[in-house]
Amino acid sequence: MCSKISAPFRTKGGDMKRSELYYPTIAVPVGQWLRTALLYSDEISSIVPHDYSDRAVIPYSPEIQFLLSEGEFRAIRPDMLVQSWEKAKAFEQELELRIKTPSFQAHLQGGPRQLDSLVHRDKVSDAFFYQVLEPQQLAREAPGRSDWLNFERSTALLYMSCLAKYLSEIDPEATTPSTDLSEYQTLSLNVLPGEAGFACLDISLRNMLPVPRADAALSDILEFKRSRRQELLHFRTELDSVQTELATAETETQLKAVAVAARERVERGVSDLAQVLEEGRFGTIAATLKSLLSLKSPTLWGTAGVLAGKATKLADLPIEWSIGGLATLGAFEVGRSLIDARNKKRAALRDSPFAYAYHAGREGIA
Repeated sequence: MCSKISAPFRTKGGDMKRSELYYPTIAVPVGQWLRTALLYSDEISSIVPHDYSDRAVIPYSPEIQFLLSEGEFRAIRPDMLVQSWEKAKAFEQELELRIKTPSFQAHLQGGPRQLDSLVHRDKVSDAFFYQVLEPQQLAREAPGRSDWLNFERSTALLYMSCLAKYLSEIDPEATTPSTDLSEYQTLSLNVLPGEAGFACLDISLRNMLPVPRADAALSDILEFKRSRRQELLHFRTELDSVQTELATAETETQLKAVAVAARERVERGVSDLAQVLEEGRFGTIAATLKSLLSLKSPTLWGTAGVLAGKATKLADLPIEWSIGGLATLGAFEVGRSLIDARNKKRAALRDSPFAYAYHAGREGIA
């Protein structure tokens, strides 16, 4: 494994770190998602249960061990949620409702259920296990392993997706749930049947974000990130500024005008960053970044009342609610999605996105 390299990449002025919390699995994938999040965030994190000796109950991969030694990885303990009875109860209530949705029930059809996904017992209350999961044959006790439960596969992924959302809200750092499986982003955020939703900005850089290839050495990415800190911070600040301007628009006309100008700024920022990345010792590809951002204007929140008759989940929004256009390396798109009203309090308080999703794109742009 690589030896320790130069000082960690940090935010200015001792601010909170920008952390990306991977879900829906405990194990962080060691390919494209890891390298993308590593380059553009201050640290990556995942949900890792610990034993009574405060040791991680699962072994870290060599890649995560390396990032841990470099101060670039942080384990977030699931038992942090139970410190707030109110939030823990809200989490279980929402999860139970999401299990009942037709979209999730569709995942359970087609053959016998595979209860072979291990979930540590400290993530699940006894009441929720015995009253909800076990009666529906979604989980059972793991034979000979008292600290673990055997979950049905899709249920385990939904569970972890919702848990990541709640843990990111109470985490002391500026933590955003992030995934490479956007299907589970939808399952954890979409509007539940018969319930209220509200409008959220849906910002996509399609095949536009320059990122290291999946085979790039982590040590090379860290060295580049730390040596070219100012260029990366400039791009990140520019993207933050674009998101803030979009989120604070107060009218439809203003939102569209800001989106047109924002597209041009993002194109320039991507182009400049791609030139800098060419100096790295790794090849790059053009990947997709999707972020969900809260609208700050109550006026535009109110569009959810109009949208409610047209869509009940993120993927169902009509095409006329999308604005933006093609960009040099792909597409910068701004639209609106409906997300569950339980996130409305977070919308009022949170400046960072609700969620990120990364997808690999074209090969060999640098």
